[in-house]
Amino acid sequence: MIQFTRSISALTTLTAHAGVLRAKEIWLKKASHVASPEQIKEEGEKIWETIQRDTEVVSEMSEFDFSDLKEILEAQDSIDTSAPQNHNGGPPPPGGVPPPPPP
Repeated sequence: MIQFTRSISALTTLTAHAGVLRAKEIWLKKASHVASPEQIKEEGEKIWETIQRDTEVVSEMSEFDFSDLKEILEAQDSIDTSAPQNHNGGPPPPGGVPPPPPP
């Protein structure tokens, strides 16, 4: 009976190791595949489209209404931030004017 138990134990161990080896082989195949930035972007866009399609947008939560946020975000996106800002007439930089050089 002891030999039978050992045999069953050995078979169980071999089966477990075979499963681990198969999983390792599959993982190594996937890990060795190098995706290009375009492929990564395409896959990310597919996932994002799935999220947008399958997710229900909640515009009201408790007593807060978020339905106007889309308009605010679109208005912010339309502002041209690439042009340099003119800060003349604004507050002076922290610390004020530097002292004159020593004589």
